[in-house]
Amino acid sequence: MKLKKKEQKRFNGLILLVVLLLIGFLAGIVGEGLYELNICRRALKGGNEIGTEEIDSTHMQITQTVEGEKVDDAEAEKNVNSASEDLTVLKQIHITIDERFINKLCYAYSTDEDFTAYITIHTKDVYNAPITAEIQDFSRKNLNETVINLKDYVTEIFIEVPENVEISNIVVDNSWDWNWYRVAYIGVFIFIVLSIFCFRKIIAAHIEKGFLLLSLCCGMLFIAIQPPECTTWDEHIHFAKAFDWFENGTADRTESEAYLYYYQEQENRAPFLSKEEKAMQIQYLNSHHNGAVEIYERDAYTLNAVGELHMALAIKVVKYLGLPFYAQFIAGKIANLLLYTLLIYWAIKIIPVGKKFLTSVSLMPTLMIQSTSYTYDIVVIGFLVLGMAMVIAEYFQEERIFSWKKTVFIAILFIIGSCPKPVYIPLLASLIALPEKKFKTKRHMILCKTFLIVVCMIMIMTLLIPAASGGVEADSRGGATDVAQQMGLVLSQPFSYIQIFITDVISSLNGYIFNASALSTIPYAGTHPFEGAVSLLCLGIALTEKKPVFPASKKNIVRFKVIMTLIVVGTLGLVWSALYIVFTPVGNMHILGVQARYYIPLIIPAYMIFYTKKIETNYRETTYNTVMLLIILWLAHGTMYNQFFLTFCQ
Repeated sequence: MKLKKKEQKRFNGLILLVVLLLIGFLAGIVGEGLYELNICRRALKGGNEIGTEEIDSTHMQITQTVEGEKVDDAEAEKNVNSASEDLTVLKQIHITIDERFINKLCYAYSTDEDFTAYITIHTKDVYNAPITAEIQDFSRKNLNETVINLKDYVTEIFIEVPENVEISNIVVDNSWDWNWYRVAYIGVFIFIVLSIFCFRKIIAAHIEKGFLLLSLCCGMLFIAIQPPECTTWDEHIHFAKAFDWFENGTADRTESEAYLYYYQEQENRAPFLSKEEKAMQIQYLNSHHNGAVEIYERDAYTLNAVGELHMALAIKVVKYLGLPFYAQFIAGKIANLLLYTLLIYWAIKIIPVGKKFLTSVSLMPTLMIQSTSYTYDIVVIGFLVLGMAMVIAEYFQEERIFSWKKTVFIAILFIIGSCPKPVYIPLLASLIALPEKKFKTKRHMILCKTFLIVVCMIMIMTLLIPAASGGVEADSRGGATDVAQQMGLVLSQPFSYIQIFITDVISSLNGYIFNASALSTIPYAGTHPFEGAVSLLCLGIALTEKKPVFPASKKNIVRFKVIMTLIVVGTLGLVWSALYIVFTPVGNMHILGVQARYYIPLIIPAYMIFYTKKIETNYRETTYNTVMLLIILWLAHGTMYNQFFLTFCQ
């Protein structure tokens, strides 16, 4: 009977899930329909029609400008041919129209080089006072068409482009424009909100299921709305390695692969200002993935290549199925998201303390964008967090013997997580604080702990030996770097380097820890619009979450926290030192290249250092979890909406 009841509950839950999906989809349809009706209403004002309309040449005046000043053709040619070669001659197209609503402004262009178009529109503010709005349109030579979202009432438009760029077919597009991205965005958020409420009792008992819901739904939506280009830290490098992972020695790149590799992530971000431009770019990538345009030498089988294997496998499967390039590109991102979700799901399920804290941290903006991008950081973070969850579980389950099987399994997790970045392997040594009663015999304890220390030393040697022997190349992005010289300087004057290390670590505390930039940074899209809320949420959950008693003597607790503190400080030392040796110019007084995200694998160990049951609150699990997940969902919206959806998907 119990089995039948459980099966019935699962079936009812599945039916409810399907119903909520349908409600979310219908909400998206209704929301998009209302949005488009409002756009049409605005377009019809003033007796205009819904549809596309090419702007007649009688409404346009074309002039040339030099450093912002209008000149005639003869004056422009004189400036270009004069000694003042640094003067920029631009072509300005001045469009004058009767005031009307313009949803999208479209025009075709012809160019041999990438360029930036500077567009100024004259409109009115909420008080009906005249104002201007400026748009920079970064245009690529491969597209030859621009579609810009104006969504405003306009009287004048100025378009400035380089003199050699030809502009034609300037069109006002107020046609009915159904947007499936908006349907998906509205539908997913409605579905998540309803699911949080409808499954609140299940989530209260299993918070990892709440993480699963948000990670998969928000992650898949985020992948869908991202531009067809690399957007996060060093993504073009990991993208290239994943696509050619199985090529050892000579590898080739198609035109599409080369395009994404050489148009790498940057502050200007991807040059698409509408879903139409995004669609054109996807079409371009799909149609230029036949045949190699360049060949290069690579070695797939390096230690850090472990971090890209799962993405490479997904790409290979999709390619084998004959799907286009963009599907392969998306498959690698989905593989990263699925791996991250699986690892963190089990970590939350296993860890005996800080379940809600780990849930909130794992869904913060930086981790959200990293899990939906090409990066091996997900392997580092996911495996290390799962490993730490198993380590902490051992300390809270004193009656369970720590077996050899468990020792080897945890060691494997830390090894995989440290393959891309061996500097994190000292975290494995957190097991050496386990008391003797956790082992069958004293001999068993000595052998286990010796094994763990040897593993740590071997992994660190994979970093130090190549560096000492000249097998590690310096990163030229840092400047005048030289690994051998920098190591020699550090070894000859260790106390001077320690002073530099301490100074830089302390000066970075405000940004890296107190302001939680490790969790709130959205690379190349600025900081999160609610950056302070990220810090407050994570800190608030860490303080208020219900905590079980640490089942150990005061002596063992102190011993555990001291060892954990030494390990965290030692790991930080390796992180900063690695960047000083590889990325920082020789003899520099500051360590370059360290980013707040490098602190993420240390969050759970740091949480355990300050762990105490003295601070907690009394609450209903359903209420607490519901409020927490809704705040996280609000933060996810802040990550995606302005920076990605409005820019690339409307």
